[in-house]
Amino acid sequence: MKKCIYVVEDNPNIREIIEFLLIEELYEVKASPNINDFWLQMSKHLPDMVILDIMLPDGNGLDICNALKQKY
Repeated sequence: MKKCIYVVEDNPNIREIIEFLLIEELYEVKASPNINDFWLQMSKHLPDMVILDIMLPDGNGLDICNALKQKY
């Protein structure tokens, strides 16, 4: 079974490169451009790993990290 990785990155070029590289390594990738989309994806399925950008348009990746530590 493929490992699932969530990528939260607001820059579409960087997000696309990360997604491409991970898919090439046979990971299942869910990419989100913002925090709201990320939490929506999290409500559907828990990933094996999360890659976070720090500065996002609707918040901070460190806040997501802290929330994940508290919840999971």
